[in-house]
Amino acid sequence: MKQTGHLIRRRWGCQGQGPNAGIGRTGCFIATRIGCQQLKARGEVDILRIVCQLRLDRGGMIQTAEQYQFLHHTLALYASSATAQ
Repeated sequence: MKQTGHLIRRRWGCQGQGPNAGIGRTGCFIATRIGCQQLKARGEVDILRIVCQLRLDRGGMIQTAEQYQFLHHTLALYASSATAQ
């Protein structure tokens, strides 16, 4: 998880301003954490379901296609590193 946080900070930094500042990045971090837990417990992950649930809980989570792609990429890296061990 430390690597995930580092990837998010490196990718988007922390320059956000205003009331919604960081909600997309925060959504990426939360979704990644949930996805890693699902992969660990079940060996599979439902990214769309995670994102939809986060958006129901709090609108604005995962705001851009870039953030969604980042989530996919990060979970793919996690899955491949978990199977390599």
